[in-house]
Amino acid sequence: MGTDLNIFKSLIKLGNDFGLIESTCLSINDIWSSLKLTRPKKGKVYNNSYGKLSL
Repeated sequence: MGTDLNIFKSLIKLGNDFGLIESTCLSINDIWSSLKLTRPKKGKVYNNSYGKLSL
């Protein structure tokens, strides 16, 4: 059993559009994953998987 749903890039971009950054990406099993978005801290450098947030 698998999935072709791969929307992490879209979710991270959507979060960035609202000023959020990718904090944690966790693989639960072969099918399920979790993504945590948080507000960035001022002055901290973030190296995210799918791009950089302009602060």
